[in-house]
Amino acid sequence: AEHVALKEHLTQTRDAGESVDGIYEDIETFRKKALAAENAVLVAKADRHLAQRDYDSGRNEQALARLDTLIPILEDSDDMTLYLDALALKAIILTQAGRAEEAVALNRKALAAFDGKDNWEANRNLVMLKSNIEFSLSQALMRQGDMDEALRWQLESLNSRKTGVGEANPATIQATYQYAQALLKVGRQDEAEVMARRAVSLADVNLGEDHQSYARALEMLGIVLGRTGRPVDAASVLDRALILKSRHEGRDGLFFAYGLSNLGSIQLDLGRYKTSRLFLDEAYPLFVEKQGEKSPFAATIALNAAVAAYGEGDWDIARKRLTVALQTLPETDESRVLAEALRGDLFGESPSLGMLEGDRLENAIARSIAARLSGEPDATELLTRLDTSETLLASGRLDMRHLWAAEEALRAALASNDMDSAVRAAAFLLNTESAQARARAQQIAALPDDRREEGRELVRLRRAVERAKSDLFTAIAKTADTEPARGRLTARQADVAALEEALGLPRAVLDGRLNAAALQASPPDDTVLLGIVPGLSRHYSLIVDEDGVSFVEHAPRRGEIAEQVRRAGDVLRRPGGDPDTLRSAGEALFPESVRSKLGDARNLYIVASGAATRLPLGALIMEDGRFLSEAYTLSTGTALLGFDSTEATEARHFVGMGPPDMKAEANAVQERIINEPLPDLPNADDELRAIATSFETSDLWVDAQATEARVKSGALAEASVVAFATHGFAAGQRGEGTQGALLLGAGDGEDGFLETDEIAGLSLKADLVVLSACDTASPDAASDNGYSGLAAGFLEAGAQSLIVSHWAVRDDAAAFLTTRMVHHARGMSQAKALQTAMAELRVSDLPDAADPYIWAPFVLFSG
Repeated sequence: AEHVALKEHLTQTRDAGESVDGIYEDIETFRKKALAAENAVLVAKADRHLAQRDYDSGRNEQALARLDTLIPILEDSDDMTLYLDALALKAIILTQAGRAEEAVALNRKALAAFDGKDNWEANRNLVMLKSNIEFSLSQALMRQGDMDEALRWQLESLNSRKTGVGEANPATIQATYQYAQALLKVGRQDEAEVMARRAVSLADVNLGEDHQSYARALEMLGIVLGRTGRPVDAASVLDRALILKSRHEGRDGLFFAYGLSNLGSIQLDLGRYKTSRLFLDEAYPLFVEKQGEKSPFAATIALNAAVAAYGEGDWDIARKRLTVALQTLPETDESRVLAEALRGDLFGESPSLGMLEGDRLENAIARSIAARLSGEPDATELLTRLDTSETLLASGRLDMRHLWAAEEALRAALASNDMDSAVRAAAFLLNTESAQARARAQQIAALPDDRREEGRELVRLRRAVERAKSDLFTAIAKTADTEPARGRLTARQADVAALEEALGLPRAVLDGRLNAAALQASPPDDTVLLGIVPGLSRHYSLIVDEDGVSFVEHAPRRGEIAEQVRRAGDVLRRPGGDPDTLRSAGEALFPESVRSKLGDARNLYIVASGAATRLPLGALIMEDGRFLSEAYTLSTGTALLGFDSTEATEARHFVGMGPPDMKAEANAVQERIINEPLPDLPNADDELRAIATSFETSDLWVDAQATEARVKSGALAEASVVAFATHGFAAGQRGEGTQGALLLGAGDGEDGFLETDEIAGLSLKADLVVLSACDTASPDAASDNGYSGLAAGFLEAGAQSLIVSHWAVRDDAAAFLTTRMVHHARGMSQAKALQTAMAELRVSDLPDAADPYIWAPFVLFSG
């Protein structure tokens, strides 16, 4: 009777998510009594619970030793429930130890005990027991590679729990998110997301965030989001789950280690290799401590850490981590393919033949590596898969596997001297958010005139879908009522689908038709197109001039170059920065092997991705001591779509938007939102008036007239040049999840923050948009690429080129630069006009004007 009471108390405490430590102390006391009474069956029953404690704490070997002792005793007892439960737990531990065949046999033996047993469905304990055994069997079958059969038993486990304890029970919620994980493993991603969201919703309504099942359901949703091309949202959800896990279970437990591992994997997909390694390096020893050195989870973490180190350029560490993973990962583990492909790159050894036969992207990468190492490189398969990738079509961004596939395609193409394929691969590596924005703008521009406004509405609706997704993720992460957000998302998605069908436009824009001949057609005189192309591990420069297309592979690894550029960005963002750091970054991005190919070029049209988009390249110092912007006229482009001449600006109609009247009552709320007083912009009005003198006609909207409502009403639609002289805000600066924005007057239903999504929905014809404000080149919150925020919004609205800033700019310097640049652009190219204005600013009498912090933040960004 005492044992039954303890068992029931333990079950209830677990279901409530409360600490079970005290009950286990009672079980230890009970075990001593049983030993004293020489009652082997009661000792075995106590040991079954203590084995569960050992397993939950990661002491698998200790748990297995207990189970091996107690199972024969319980088999001959009258408690068949506890006996079968012990079999299921042993099978789970054997599965995690890589002994899947033994685990399958053990589970099938346990399930056979239910054959012919009457009325088991009415017994809660038997229902839960059967569910546990079915789950254990599914896990063992997955380890054997029998995914379809494993999925069937996982669903059986979920249905058993629904029958026995109801859908709202923590045990059923656990089975729900575990089934989502199984669906994800077999590639049924849409169903996995439905089940993960269902688990979070059930946990939210029935348990609340103080229950550990809520955190674990939230974690599974984050995993699913990461695997379906939404890593930024996944990182947010997983970060929330990890905070809750830390609160529930502490930082030294196995479940916290799972959270670290998942968040590290998502950071890996985002290309944040250093951050990823921090999470993975913290998780690895926890798994080794709790599950032993042969833990398959530890092996997977070692593999991901190897990939992260590989991406950073730390190949010695990558080889060490990979060696550990290869020694431990079972041959049938799905991660083995990734490990074998990485082995080909790190050790120059062809992946094992068994890894070449599957249909996953990793198998295709392994096949390409094997072919390249054998002297028969061919990029065709990988490029075809990239062209048709559902992940890329849905999200437009490269996760780690697609990034690796694109780089391997580039390496294979270069090895076979196939320049068309090399250019296509480089285009994928340079497929940034701003490139997608420009492509979508071109779609709209190609519509008939009478359907153009419907096209603009589609832009607005597509952006609304992304906002609705973020709203839903926020609601889920903060345990708010998710149904309103869910409803808005469903409605917006239906609107987009209907309008896309009516216009005949696809959802995504990925152009695989680009080739070397198209890229090098008609280059302007003295102009070179330079692609700054970061891969997963290496860094390349693509050079296009009148002589053709060529590539340079840089000696430093991608991660090393990214770190040099990051340091240069830090230096440039403060006055009096160290020139040696700028020189080192200049040498990293523009080494002699690249400069020698530029020849006598005077103009560089640069297309970049990754770290190089986060700073103005013109401020880097060359080997001869000159700034890059002194050596060349520079313009930065969105994608490999050919040359852009950024010709002289036609002096037709100008529209200038100044800072709003911050003393107006309607604008008082803005400073409260920002939570700090905004500095005056004493030169802004004069700046706009000076620019206006270069034009035949102009409209200037300042103070009370500079409103967001005026912009949205079409005030910019016919302008050939538009200028905003106001405050700018980077994504996240106004609070978590906020977009980049320009400050305008509030009122008429508008808050005065003209955000990226709102900008993208405008209709512009402007040859040039000048953003004389702070941080207008900064990335969107969902991207690590610069120009993905406000700049991408203006491109999508139809702007042809922009002047944008990389950090907080000084009012007087911004006014000097923009007025001179626009004036010069009447008689020379926009790039030359900016170069000339910068040279004039450096020698002006403005304070500290020669410091790159003052003159360098602005760049010309064109489509």
